[in-house]
Amino acid sequence: MRRCLLFLLLMGWGCSPSKPIPGVVRPGPGEPFLDRLPGPMPGFGPFDSYSDALLAACPVILSKPNATAGRPGGQDFQLRWRISSEYCAWLYYTPDHKYEMSMLTDQARPNLGDRKTCNLPPFVDDPRYPPASLKYIFALHNHPFEDRLSDYDNGFFEFIPATAEMLKWIRERDDWRMERVGFVRLLANGGFFLEKG
Repeated sequence: MRRCLLFLLLMGWGCSPSKPIPGVVRPGPGEPFLDRLPGPMPGFGPFDSYSDALLAACPVILSKPNATAGRPGGQDFQLRWRISSEYCAWLYYTPDHKYEMSMLTDQARPNLGDRKTCNLPPFVDDPRYPPASLKYIFALHNHPFEDRLSDYDNGFFEFIPATAEMLKWIRERDDWRMERVGFVRLLANGGFFLEKG
């Protein structure tokens, strides 16, 4: 009888839904990917400068469960890698001239082999402001694998709201090189597109 009770108790733990992670949103089972992230992140900001916001964002992201897997050869690396998650969020600029971070998500496409990704929704829903008034400054994400940046991540994009320019900064040896990617054009429905040029 005791063995049966232990089995039922263990089965109940294994079948119970996972506990929500504070600051992280996910689509429900069978639902499509999120198309917007709620904002702002509770307990984060607002900040007067993007650099202060970025410095504050890193520990928040890395504090989430399974945000790091360590290095290959480290203790239990293969297991830690399999259960690791890449989290992503937007750092955005508000009409109040402050920088905020959206909630995080770890929604990802399955079966990517040895890559971890996060499918970042294109919009932030901050009920304090009209959607078109938010300026998207940085797409943030962690790297569970402590190694060099991938070819996809070897640099970053910079959006300049005053000129609508999108720039790409690429790390080359000990320096950064800037490429002009194009201009961000806003649509009447609140969306946007990148005009090459």
